[in-house]
Amino acid sequence: MTLKLGSAAFAVAALLWVSTGTPSRADESKEAPGSAPAATFQASLQAAQKSAITLDVEGFGGELKLKSIVTPGTVVKAGDAVATVVAPDAAQEKADAEASARAAQASLDWWSHVNANELARLSQNLEREKLEFDAAKVAYEYFMSTGKQDRIKNAELNIQGHRDSIQDQEEELRQLEALYKGNDLAKESQDIVLNRSRRRLEQSRIRLKMALNENERYLKFDLPREEAFLKLGLEQARMEFEASKVRAEGRLCESTGGLHRARQEAAAARRREQRASRLQPEWVLTAPHGGVVIHAGEQGSDGMTSVFSAGQKLSGNATLAWVLDTSSLRCTLWLTAAQSGAAQSQKNLFSVALPELSLTRDARVVAQGAIYRDGKLAVTIEVDNKDALLLHGQPCVVNLGARR
Repeated sequence: MTLKLGSAAFAVAALLWVSTGTPSRADESKEAPGSAPAATFQASLQAAQKSAITLDVEGFGGELKLKSIVTPGTVVKAGDAVATVVAPDAAQEKADAEASARAAQASLDWWSHVNANELARLSQNLEREKLEFDAAKVAYEYFMSTGKQDRIKNAELNIQGHRDSIQDQEEELRQLEALYKGNDLAKESQDIVLNRSRRRLEQSRIRLKMALNENERYLKFDLPREEAFLKLGLEQARMEFEASKVRAEGRLCESTGGLHRARQEAAAARRREQRASRLQPEWVLTAPHGGVVIHAGEQGSDGMTSVFSAGQKLSGNATLAWVLDTSSLRCTLWLTAAQSGAAQSQKNLFSVALPELSLTRDARVVAQGAIYRDGKLAVTIEVDNKDALLLHGQPCVVNLGARR
């Protein structure tokens, strides 16, 4: 928790409403030629120094209660206690923040492990898919360059082998028939040998026909289908290789994104834990300087009405009070070029008057603007008020007249 102090040394001019009067011709006639005309202004006096007593508990979501606060109008010195705030949930907030930090760190460790695994698996998966793609490519290219022709040639050799076998068997049958012709000896043995040769020849002719049919089907259907399968396998392997790269990159992107989110969450949890570690069950808010205390803001406040009371719940950035140092009071005027020039050269005097009190005091210039707006320049004057006869917010008449 920090204490915010709002200084109004020069910013108080923005809160003022000042109207500039017009000097009479009778007054103008009394002044020396070339001097700045006398003028009268209606203004409101403001404390030269005022500071906000603000409760600032960054990131605290627990309950805050006002234990005590001084009554409006109390005069305090620098360092005096103005308000005391308690946080009943501070211990629980610390425990919750520590648990959140541990959970966030565990999530970060898990995502770090997942991301490291994805990085390791990425190259392995791509290498495996590349090998399968290369194998399919080699198989297809080999089939188209060599394998297809080898299969066709092998089929032709198979058919030729059947034909050669039939030719050999026909020649053998003719030789047997010539050998046994006119020889009546061992008639029964001759029939057995010749019949066996004829049956074998007939079977070979049937097998040749079957081989021709099989070869025709192989050349017209099996071989083109094998080629188509190899080509399709190559295309599928290529697509799978490309898809595996996309999948691997997607998984890696997901795990990397999860890792980044986990890092951010862990960092946020650590910041919350650090803020929670600074929490305390009670804070005492003190006055940064001497002055009079009023509750909350100045809008609508009469300086004596209590806005806050003991036991009241507070938000984490509430302005509880203001400390007004009224030992010096200021107001800001808008002067013409001639008036501001005279004020800067100290040819004229400012005086603050309260007609109803028959009170007049000299004032000095403490700040002068550097930019003209609507033909006028802002000048801030200050009047001493150590006797406390003047009040913050009190209306007054400011006179700008020639030095006597």
